[in-house]
Amino acid sequence: MGGQAVLIVVGLLAAVAACTTILFCLKQMRAGATDRQRLSDVINNLSEGYYITTLDGVLKGSNPAMVAICGERSEKELIARVNGNAGDWYVDPTRHAEFKALLAEHNKIDNFVSEVNTGPVKGNIWIRENARLVRDPKTGKATHYEGTVVDITDTVKRSEEEGRLRKLASHVPGGLFQLERKPGGTFDVIFSSSGFRELLDHRQDVVKFDIEHFLSLIHPNDLLAYSQSLRSSRLKLDVWAHSFQVVTDGGKPKWLKVQATPELKPDGTVIWHGYLQDITSLKADEEDIRALAFNDPLTKLPNRRYLADRLQQTIAACARRNDHAAVLFIDIDNFKQLNDTHGHDVGDKVLVEMARRLTQVSRKNDTVARLAGDEFVVLMDDLGRDWLSAKQNAENVAEKVLNVVRKSFKFGEDEHRVTCSIGVITFDGKAKSVDDILKFADTAMYNVKKSAVMLINCLKRVSISKQKAMHKSRVI
Repeated sequence: MGGQAVLIVVGLLAAVAACTTILFCLKQMRAGATDRQRLSDVINNLSEGYYITTLDGVLKGSNPAMVAICGERSEKELIARVNGNAGDWYVDPTRHAEFKALLAEHNKIDNFVSEVNTGPVKGNIWIRENARLVRDPKTGKATHYEGTVVDITDTVKRSEEEGRLRKLASHVPGGLFQLERKPGGTFDVIFSSSGFRELLDHRQDVVKFDIEHFLSLIHPNDLLAYSQSLRSSRLKLDVWAHSFQVVTDGGKPKWLKVQATPELKPDGTVIWHGYLQDITSLKADEEDIRALAFNDPLTKLPNRRYLADRLQQTIAACARRNDHAAVLFIDIDNFKQLNDTHGHDVGDKVLVEMARRLTQVSRKNDTVARLAGDEFVVLMDDLGRDWLSAKQNAENVAEKVLNVVRKSFKFGEDEHRVTCSIGVITFDGKAKSVDDILKFADTAMYNVKKSAVMLINCLKRVSISKQKAMHKSRVI
């Protein structure tokens, strides 16, 4: 009985142990099944496509995202089409061999971008693929590989479009750009063509466009107007059109013109789509045209047309300030005789030197102009409210002109002496017209010249009388 009891106990213990082992195994199996289910749920809900493939490239499984990427309705249909398709997944046949080689060497692949053929529904698309080689944990032998796929067709198309845009922009004689202003007031250039950077002599290897640096290139005198024009465009959503001066990174002074159309985004961001061009030569042409229209070609002084405009402005300014201005009408004496005697080349030299001397003795804000022939005008503005004081200031400048003209005109070995007559007219904001002022100044100058002639003739008569008296005394 004792031996049988022992056997019974041992048997019972063995049975309990067996049951315990079975229960543990069942528990582990249930845990493993739960983990696998959780993993399956995660994979099926991924936004990225997921697949499992044999080493030979036979598709064994995929998630719904992968099915959608390939344009199929179910995993079963996808597997049937892919495994029954003789064509390669990759449009470029060399990519498959490259994929396998990288996988074998590194056991994984990251960001493998390729164009693939998904079949008749979606056709060719671009994907970014990650994959890893799976090995048996005991033997280390490769069993299959699995990976994820993301459809990047839209991104590639945008990149291609941007590439085409950049190629087109590189052939435009100017610079294309997109300027963005956030609601908080920060600016950023989100696109700039190579031509845009070339206009400013920017280094091509600089990736980030520096707004502050760009503003530092704008001429200080133009910076305020530049900012005001941009602000006005933003507030009114009008086309931004403005011309301004810069000194480029290469030290070149340039005139640039910007023209851009603003676009208001729902969040308050404003994006200007614009064009920048170099108008330096155009500005130079404008200056040449202006010089021809408003300047005397010989002396480079303002001409009668420019003087008339400045006189009109001066009359208006005198009316606002309730003060006086003056005109000095200057005529070179006997200039025709100088031309006839010494030639027009000498006469031209005298006129040029006369212009230089008049500019030298005039005040900084005065306007010195040549009307015609040997006639010059000095317009003196802002002479004060007191008429006598204004008259005295004008006469002081006239005296300086007389003194500087008395000095001989030397051209090489030749030396010439000339005199001039000056008519001085003071006026205020009540002056009737520009023509009246010039007419009165001309008359004043003529009276001075006439008085000088009368004085000379008088002196001549006195001289003749003396000579006759002397002659008579000798005779007696």
